[in-house]
Amino acid sequence: MTGTPTHPWIPRPLRFELARPHLIQKLSETLHVTVVALLAPSGYGKSTLLAQYARSTLRPVVWVSCKEDALDPWQLSEMLLQMAAQQADVQVQTGFTTTLPAATTARRLAAELSRLNTNLDFVFDDVDLMGEEALQWLHAFMGSVGEGHRVLLCAYGPENLRLARFLAEGTALILDTHELAFHPEETASFLQLRGLRFTQEQVHHQLEGWPAGIALYAAGATQHYHPTDLVKEAVGRLPRALQKPLCELAVVRMWSEEVVRQLEIPLPEDWLETLLHAGLPLTPVGNALFKPHQVLLSHLGKELQRDPERLQVLSERAATLLERQGEQGQAYHAYLQARRYTDALRVLEQLVPQLEQQKDFRRLRELLEKLPESCRAHPLTITLAHSLIQTGAIRQGRVLLESLRGQGKLTPEGYAFLASATGRQGNPEQQLQLALEGKNRLQTGERCPRLSWQVASALMTLGRYSEAEPEVESLLQHAEERGTPDELGMALTMQQYLLFAQERYAEQKQVLTRAVRLYDSLGLAAQNIPLLLMLAEIEGLEGQMEAASSHLQQIRRLALEEGSVYLPQITECHATLKFWEDELTTALGLLEDALKQAEDMGLRLFCAQIQYRMCDVLLRQGKPELFQQTLEEAERLGASVPLYGTYRPFFEGVQALQAGQLQEAFALLRQVTERPPERQYLVRALALMLDIAKRLGLDSTPIQSRLDQALAGCTSSPVLQLEQHLRLSAQEVKPEETPPAKPLQGPVLNLRTLGGFAAERDGQVLRISLSRSVEVLVWLAVHGPSTRDSIVDALWEGSSEEKNYDYFRVAVRRLRADLQAVFPEVDNPVPFDGSVYRLSGQLQLQLDLHTIQQAMEQPSAEHLKAALDLYRGDFLPEVETEWASVLREEYREKTIHIGLKLATEKLREHPLEAMTLYRRILKIDPYHQGAYLGVMETAHAIGGIPAAQQAFEHYRTVMEQELFEELDPVVVRKVRDLGVKAH
Repeated sequence: MTGTPTHPWIPRPLRFELARPHLIQKLSETLHVTVVALLAPSGYGKSTLLAQYARSTLRPVVWVSCKEDALDPWQLSEMLLQMAAQQADVQVQTGFTTTLPAATTARRLAAELSRLNTNLDFVFDDVDLMGEEALQWLHAFMGSVGEGHRVLLCAYGPENLRLARFLAEGTALILDTHELAFHPEETASFLQLRGLRFTQEQVHHQLEGWPAGIALYAAGATQHYHPTDLVKEAVGRLPRALQKPLCELAVVRMWSEEVVRQLEIPLPEDWLETLLHAGLPLTPVGNALFKPHQVLLSHLGKELQRDPERLQVLSERAATLLERQGEQGQAYHAYLQARRYTDALRVLEQLVPQLEQQKDFRRLRELLEKLPESCRAHPLTITLAHSLIQTGAIRQGRVLLESLRGQGKLTPEGYAFLASATGRQGNPEQQLQLALEGKNRLQTGERCPRLSWQVASALMTLGRYSEAEPEVESLLQHAEERGTPDELGMALTMQQYLLFAQERYAEQKQVLTRAVRLYDSLGLAAQNIPLLLMLAEIEGLEGQMEAASSHLQQIRRLALEEGSVYLPQITECHATLKFWEDELTTALGLLEDALKQAEDMGLRLFCAQIQYRMCDVLLRQGKPELFQQTLEEAERLGASVPLYGTYRPFFEGVQALQAGQLQEAFALLRQVTERPPERQYLVRALALMLDIAKRLGLDSTPIQSRLDQALAGCTSSPVLQLEQHLRLSAQEVKPEETPPAKPLQGPVLNLRTLGGFAAERDGQVLRISLSRSVEVLVWLAVHGPSTRDSIVDALWEGSSEEKNYDYFRVAVRRLRADLQAVFPEVDNPVPFDGSVYRLSGQLQLQLDLHTIQQAMEQPSAEHLKAALDLYRGDFLPEVETEWASVLREEYREKTIHIGLKLATEKLREHPLEAMTLYRRILKIDPYHQGAYLGVMETAHAIGGIPAAQQAFEHYRTVMEQELFEELDPVVVRKVRDLGVKAH
């Protein structure tokens, strides 16, 4: 036997191993399946992931490392049983005879394991190295293993595994290259651990998330050793009969047995299986097709170029085949490779309009850059320049357009693209000049909305809003009446910019939302990037941090895929949100990332804005020298933009206020409000001015009015907290009149905790699977956002055993699933943000305890009655933990207090109702002295002394015979005043 089942020999962590909690969670949460198969070529971290799981799980694990020779099924069965018995802490009798077939031996092992009281995970590493007999044993074992046990295995592919039945029954989980490849965020984390911050997106895109290649890059080996060398070594280990013909597959981007046959490539029959076993980076895409990674294609392409004649023949053959199959993009590349440029241009003519309509600038750029310059007519050059600008290569795009302008071949639309590039590089005056020059080249009756867009954009950047407004109105009118949906989207986008500059924030949000919906309906996700970016900032300013973060994550993924020019702005917006949440170090790090991204793209003006943001953080951190240096650099870069002139007076106003110079601070902050600044700085400046005005005895009414307008009802905006320490009171910057309560928005979760737990949505009962999930839900409803430690400490009464944390995770997971089933529109009902769990802000919570609390704070007759009617019994009577007992007693006392108050008010005019209320209190607390006194007083009001005497005798019986206590002197004195004989 050359394979050894081991528990202690689970692979140790690598020095720079990336933890993959989402995959470990997936393995941990699929205990209902029998087989978990990790199927991918070498370098995807299959063994690493299984080892991470094995080291972290509380389930006993038996690890089998398969060696190059066949495993002995009989000895393997015996050792597995011994290992399992050791894990279960029991003694077993073993003895698997070698006369039995391997499959029968496996079934006998499974029967023995079924007798154990412990569930086990059996991990088989490198299943591809098993021999035929060992594979028969494995398949029989997988088919016979009892419920509760699992088989986890890793292999290069499914060819040697019989998984169809398990998949059909829903008892198998497969993780392939799609799941095992690094996500962009994982690549970023992995590279950041190694001190590489500014190449994350490029590395991820180039290596397509291939963990081995990314690890090699992160190790710093790229000076001497490139990830391509991993591929080169793997290809070099292939049989010689396979190496040379394999290079011929470089002419196509999808591989299959059928493609090999049609291209007449002389590969051996088992070529695909051999490649998968060799660990070459291939991704299965279904229908027996495999997509080779770009690093593999690049290596094979270089080898094929050594035989130009063969490359020519294969490329022509591939181009014809691909065009016939409707794969126009691949056919184009093949025609280029074959140097058949006329055919390539013919295919390109079909592709360009489609991609322009889809706004797929990344693909447009990729296609057009590969076309030789001599084959590009000037319309294609303009399209290429636009694609370069939209994907961040602004300098390159501008050079192409300036060249055509010098030749007199630049179209009006080309002028719009050139104006856009010039504006982004920080010259709005020249942007306006170019846009107007383009307009002058229009023929009579000809329109170019893009030029009007650029004119309006430049005018607004220059602060000339009154001149911009007619341009925007003209754009919008034409788009509404005769334009395409895309033109309408452009017009709405410009309109919301103008509304923002005019401080018409509520209208801006409405227009913004309309534009987003329009682009969504057109399937133009890339066009929504700048709009969702602005929406995220508005949501953050309004305190809707969850919605803002969700939108940022959505557009960041898209921007990374598209290579969008908006990536620095997304990073900057993320930093702004972190700044508003007072995470200064994180915010500064993100701003440094954004600055590097903007510098790489040549976005001069945006570099200035980022540095102003950095000034804000540095001022808060108390770093005056670095603040001053950064401010001077920001002003140098942004000198041409009037809007940027508001930053220095704002910062100096804050500094003056810090120094106690109220008059000077007020004057500086007033400068900020005299020209339309960013909304957050307008709000902050007005809030500080309001405070100063009240301190100096000035008329604060106009300031308050403008602040209310700027807040647009968002009185909980986080920006109000940024300079709170400089104001006398946070209350002084809020609107003087509390706005009326808004109706509930979104789905309502109704929780009843008094007299037993119940949850509903619109009358539909919500079933919570686990009692601990109920406790977690109620805890979060009562206490709000809480850390894992605080919840576990309360629910398990101070016990910090790891098993309690595991069960807590199960409870949260089940709670999410139960809530998601009834609230499918809520992204994550129980999000975990930073270090706390909470209920989603998308859920509107109605909790019976809140009604009780409201009655205590606002004791109107209506509130008191509503609260008392809700009390059907003790708080969560089935929960025995201390936290529930404390709340149980608290709300019992509050309800009694409410009942007594309501009964007292009813006593004079409605004594019968008062009697009902007092008796209701006695059902809550059968020995409550105040309630008994109320019964006696009410009985006196209804039936005089005889009725009161009877009530007193009942009270005395309860106190003396049930509680064995003396009568309360206060009660005795008061009933005597009623004429009752009390002795």
